[in-house]
Amino acid sequence: MKLSIIIVSYNESRFLEKAVGSCLDQDYDDYEIIIGDDGSDDGSVDIIKRYAETNNIKYFVMERNAKYYIPSIRVSDIIKRALEIADGQYVCVLSGDDFFVDMGRFREHTEFLDTHSAYSAVYSKYEEYHEKSRRSIAAGSYCNWRSLFWSGMYAHISCFTFRKKIYEDNQLLDKMCDDTGLTYSIAIAGKWHTLPSVTMAYRQRDGSIMHKADKLELSIIELMLLQDVLNKKKMISGSLSRYYKPLSYCRKRRTHLKEEKYHKYIEACNGYDNNILKEIIDSEKKIKPKLKINGLQIISLLCYLFYGFFRKAYKLIDHR
Repeated sequence: MKLSIIIVSYNESRFLEKAVGSCLDQDYDDYEIIIGDDGSDDGSVDIIKRYAETNNIKYFVMERNAKYYIPSIRVSDIIKRALEIADGQYVCVLSGDDFFVDMGRFREHTEFLDTHSAYSAVYSKYEEYHEKSRRSIAAGSYCNWRSLFWSGMYAHISCFTFRKKIYEDNQLLDKMCDDTGLTYSIAIAGKWHTLPSVTMAYRQRDGSIMHKADKLELSIIELMLLQDVLNKKKMISGSLSRYYKPLSYCRKRRTHLKEEKYHKYIEACNGYDNNILKEIIDSEKKIKPKLKINGLQIISLLCYLFYGFFRKAYKLIDHR
């Protein structure tokens, strides 16, 4: 098997047919689909079973009996379980509400990896898809500058196709295998190459879990990733700049970490070494993040600032 597509689903009954259909319509046939469902209760599992009866689709359903629910960890568990049963030489991951827009995506990505053994992954652009509008953004072009990822830029995991060898060689992080955690593992495993085509539509939904998360929650998740990175001994010098901002933000608001809505994150970090959240909560005085900044990190931060400026400018022009 050349390629395994992992689809992560939770209550995506309105969108699953679009997601699965965009895989089945590809001009490529050496692939399998693995759907990991997070215990949906909206009829998604029935849709998955119907597809599995007539197509090359494996699936499993996760039980939802966890003491606390953290979406990033649940998604990570689904991806890791799917990787265990994947037969493909290469892997790509798709959310159940997103879909591919380029029917040559599988062929183009696998052909590149077949002929460029020095690369661990290939990346292509995506477009944001809204109910009333559809707008292409050039996020993929920035990912040629790896320093931008280290400075905190988001790289959508569904834009990647990566070698399963990354998983087989135990190069993934232990806990965090969601969008950012898996992208981090890909980034330190080797080079990735960006293709100019737009191949995936990222559906923007106002009521999604990530849209409802506040800035402190997002910063906490970054520090959970940092804890995993430190425990796995996967820290590299350039990656320090990625964590400067969430470290600073959480330290300035350390009293809020004791609020009930953040308890599940604190509990998820207990029992593991390098418990950064606990250290922040237990600190009695205001402490500035003690991170040494080298030349690469300064360039990373400057790139991030320029990226944010041009992104805001683009949105203003686009709205006009």
